[in-house]
Amino acid sequence: MGIAVSDTTEPAEVAVVNTAACPARAPWIRWACMAAGAFFVLTGAIGVVVPVLPTTPFLLLAAACFARSSERLHCAILQHPWSGPLIREWQLHRRLPRRVKQGAILMMTCSFILSVSLAPLLPVKLGLFALWALLLFFISRIPSEQKQEQQAHGGA
Repeated sequence: MGIAVSDTTEPAEVAVVNTAACPARAPWIRWACMAAGAFFVLTGAIGVVVPVLPTTPFLLLAAACFARSSERLHCAILQHPWSGPLIREWQLHRRLPRRVKQGAILMMTCSFILSVSLAPLLPVKLGLFALWALLLFFISRIPSEQKQEQQAHGGA
């Protein structure tokens, strides 16, 4: 199943987003996915205001949930002027803009520094550090469009 969405500001150019997951057949699964998607949108919206709560992963999760539950809500999140381009970039190319990655790493590092400074026990601090390192490794491995454009043009 594909949903036609505009990938650029030009109305004539349309990209088809292949939603790997089709809507669930069982009504209770569709409702559960719809509720989870709404929860993730709400959590992502809170993340816009609260600096230690990331927005992007929650919106990506919401898009995945809506893809399994409601084509209308999935289209709505893909067409949103603020979150739509980011989600389409992820669904089409499995990459994030460099500024999003940098912002995520910066906010994650700041929140982990605060958490480690407030943690009373050394094992908790070590666990937080290990979690930070794991997340940093994961985020750094997500491709960004600038790297892929360089490679396509013969750059290193």
